[in-house]
Amino acid sequence: MGAGFFIVATGRVCAQSAWLPDARYLEITPRYVYQTFDAYWAGRDARFSLPGSVDQHSALIATEYGICDYAAADVTFGYTWISTQDFDGRPGTRDDGMADTRIGLRLRLLDEDRASTHLVPTLTLRVGAIVAGTYAPFESFAAGEGAHGGEFSLMFGKTLPLIGTGLFGEAGYRVRGSASDRGMSANVPNDIFGNVGVFQPIGPCVLTFGYRHIQALTGDNIGDPGYTFPALKQVNQMLEAGVGYRDSRDRYYQIFGAWNIGGRNTGDNRLVAASVSIPF
Repeated sequence: MGAGFFIVATGRVCAQSAWLPDARYLEITPRYVYQTFDAYWAGRDARFSLPGSVDQHSALIATEYGICDYAAADVTFGYTWISTQDFDGRPGTRDDGMADTRIGLRLRLLDEDRASTHLVPTLTLRVGAIVAGTYAPFESFAAGEGAHGGEFSLMFGKTLPLIGTGLFGEAGYRVRGSASDRGMSANVPNDIFGNVGVFQPIGPCVLTFGYRHIQALTGDNIGDPGYTFPALKQVNQMLEAGVGYRDSRDRYYQIFGAWNIGGRNTGDNRLVAASVSIPF
């Protein structure tokens, strides 16, 4: 039911952007994400309350490395666990395992800092692979979809002169294969995804606000005959906000939150996350 939305989406809390790290620059970001919902959408419009909550915790490590002036590599991996609480007085269930590992390569196509006009944005292409985690994808409230795959996206960024306000966004396509576990299998739908947002530096701090949309192109609705959870047609619409701080040693700390404003075949999610990016 999409409990693993932000893991699959490389929900990307503090995710990669159009701006690349400097050549031979390595940054490692430990990250904790807490996600919960107590209601869900089934089909296009129906929204149902649950008798308790579904809680997901994820401990992740994201790394990125500047290969050269126009290319960078990134890897994100970690562990995720999910539990249900107070479902009609019955014991809760638990699903846990390695989260999906994501490996990517970014190539910068345009650089606003080297352009002859202030109108040019930074434009970056990202190509990535998804390695399915070790959780159980066929549970009613699984930690993710549990399928290998690939994704590509076009990222943009633009810092406005003088005031320092920045715009950022991404549009992409995700392809995934079949999820298999304990003799069961199902084809996981492909996704289109995108986000757009704005950030504002205030001294050493940075405020961010954005909107994210992820939509499966095929799949069943909850309640359809023979539906399976990894093969649902999920739609997520979320608002995001965060605040970050960079210290004198170039370490970047961030607290981040997001919440659903619409959906289909997914939980009505709320999440908070905290991370620190450490340069090497």
